[in-house]
Amino acid sequence: MKQYSVFLGKVAAIFVPILALFTLLYFIGYTPLLTSSISFDAKLKYIKEKQIKQTDIIAIGSSMTLNNLSSDVIKDSLSKSYFNFASWGLQINDTYDVTNDYISRYKPKCIIVVSSITDFTNNNLSSSINNYLSTSRYIKDNLEWYFYIKNFNSIGEIRSRKKELAKCEALNNDDYSSLQFDEAGGILLDIPKEKISLKRWNDHLLFPTTYSSSHYKALGRLSALLKNQKIQFIFVQPPIKMQYVTTLVSQQIVDHHFLKCKNIVESYGGIYLNFHGIKEFTKDSLFVDQYHLSSTGAALFTKKITHSLKDIYAHRK
Repeated sequence: MKQYSVFLGKVAAIFVPILALFTLLYFIGYTPLLTSSISFDAKLKYIKEKQIKQTDIIAIGSSMTLNNLSSDVIKDSLSKSYFNFASWGLQINDTYDVTNDYISRYKPKCIIVVSSITDFTNNNLSSSINNYLSTSRYIKDNLEWYFYIKNFNSIGEIRSRKKELAKCEALNNDDYSSLQFDEAGGILLDIPKEKISLKRWNDHLLFPTTYSSSHYKALGRLSALLKNQKIQFIFVQPPIKMQYVTTLVSQQIVDHHFLKCKNIVESYGGIYLNFHGIKEFTKDSLFVDQYHLSSTGAALFTKKITHSLKDIYAHRK
């Protein structure tokens, strides 16, 4: 018994100071890194602050969804509860994982994913995001400090993330890195001409990549999941800047991608909308780079979506 007490005393001597340090860090604002994505963590923080509950229409995905949807247009046009859960860098595999977790919590009637070729090109963040999603809801909601232990990040990493997050949260929508969410979780971009990134403006992805096939399969899983849950799936291709498609080969590549996505989504009863190449989006002033729309472009794009949905639902009655 005495040996057992001595052992417990030694364990306490090691872990009590560590737990005290974690508690101190948490309460002075050095929160743990939940995932490897600053944008995803920032959105989790915002969701918690806003105390988001059941939501009729939710938008999920990458910056294609985060920056290209106008929250005001959706709320004014569709008169349903709405929130944008999207964050930078997510690939379609990640979007599937997040959706699979969120639908039981927020019980949406409709899910909108705005997606382009950028979401089908890279390795995904799933291992990091799943590390968070797989944790019990009680811990995620009430014991966030647990992630100090689970993710085992150094104090240096935590301090660096805090500074980076504070910088991004302070940026207005005239900067690509802005994490200043509107009331419904979106961020419209309005980058002035002098701040336009030439690298992003002229970017030309190598597509498809070795990862693309796995993302098409994930799109199939996402479509099947939402069909089984009786949730309306709306998959939207935003316009790509006209200068992106400069050759017959590049046109064939994007057309093949559009057709593949359309076939996958519609085979499970989802709605596929494609606004690339239409006359209204031929002006450069509606873009801030090859794939992201300006605030004016996003408002026009979102109106196109809501008008299409009203027409679709009117014909179904």
